[in-house]
Amino acid sequence: MPVDVRPRFKIDEALIDRAQAVLRPADLVLFFAEPPASSAVFHAQLAYGFPEAVCAITHVGLYIGGGQIVHAQPVAPLQKRGGIRAESLAEVLDGRTVACLRYQGFTDIVSVSGPDRTLSYSPKSAAAKVVASANAAVGGRYDYRAVVNLAIDALRHKFDLPKRRPRAVKRFLEEVYRASDPGGLAANPAHAFICSDLVYDCYDSALPVRNPMNRPELMRAPNRLPVEFFLNPHFLSVNLAEGGPETLTASFGPLNFGSGGGGSGPVVRLF
Repeated sequence: MPVDVRPRFKIDEALIDRAQAVLRPADLVLFFAEPPASSAVFHAQLAYGFPEAVCAITHVGLYIGGGQIVHAQPVAPLQKRGGIRAESLAEVLDGRTVACLRYQGFTDIVSVSGPDRTLSYSPKSAAAKVVASANAAVGGRYDYRAVVNLAIDALRHKFDLPKRRPRAVKRFLEEVYRASDPGGLAANPAHAFICSDLVYDCYDSALPVRNPMNRPELMRAPNRLPVEFFLNPHFLSVNLAEGGPETLTASFGPLNFGSGGGGSGPVVRLF
């Protein structure tokens, strides 16, 4: 079965410059994030039957142009609080291994500018609407309740717990996040996101009828998961290597994974 072995890149200063030249607004950047939220997402993705080889993709951000990425992230070391933030590629990606994706339906490129011949979209295009939605979300809260529920799903799978979510475990996890970000659990769920729900919402606001992320075979959890984007055949890989083609064609076969335990479908090499 043909599968897309997406290229990954260990980011350094040179690749930050290359990324700013190659990435277009509305491109996705996926990478392994910091615990504890990343651990919950990793094990939840396993619990929902995705291949273990790709479950290390636990975070996704949306490139908005100008060297900036918008993403939702919980409290991390040296940060005052979690939430939806716009940060530079260098701040977010330096030292990480990443995969970059582009929705192949965005074809309305109207201008080429700058010494690196950066491509941009029409202000009225769907890609521009995705970016506008991401910018409007900046300053919003992180959805700690969603990640608590994902963590419980992961624990149920790992330790064979009952299907009903254990109240004691949920209270413990909520206290952990409440201590990290006071008020975070009180955020209005309609205005709070985990990283993948934020990206999905931005695309859904621009493409509500033909959202490329609406893939029933991938939408297994109550929330969207980063691995869904990595495996989505509507997205092409963006090549950050110097001298290589800018985008690589996706070559997925049928996405038939098992019902749990890491999946039984195609093995996609990661890192």
